[in-house]
Amino acid sequence: VVGAALAAVCNVVNEFSVLKGTYLEQGLLKRLVAVLNSGDRTLKVNALWAIKNLVRKTETETKRDVMREVGWGYLIGLLTDPDEAVQEQAFAILRNLTESEEGIEMVFSEVGPKVLDLIASTLGG
Repeated sequence: VVGAALAAVCNVVNEFSVLKGTYLEQGLLKRLVAVLNSGDRTLKVNALWAIKNLVRKTETETKRDVMREVGWGYLIGLLTDPDEAVQEQAFAILRNLTESEEGIEMVFSEVGPKVLDLIASTLGG
């Protein structure tokens, strides 16, 4: 049931959804972070997918709020997760966080050198 709900949430939090703000106000982000820590791989990937959609084409302040809740260290850890599906969603979150100049500055002020090292390492195989 949680998996089906997460799949629906992935679509509801896209940038064009009028419900996005309402879901955030109702505590969606805390619930997504709780699912990330549930230990279930499929739920984790779906929660990351929802977070990826949540930070896509949104205000920098919303992105900051999301990352305060998720945690920069946690996101960095996901970039090296043994599960490639988790890595893929984590890199997609990073991509969506950096879709504007303000977003790029935010990411690099928080975790710049670590991210560059991880990207280079991932590309180096």
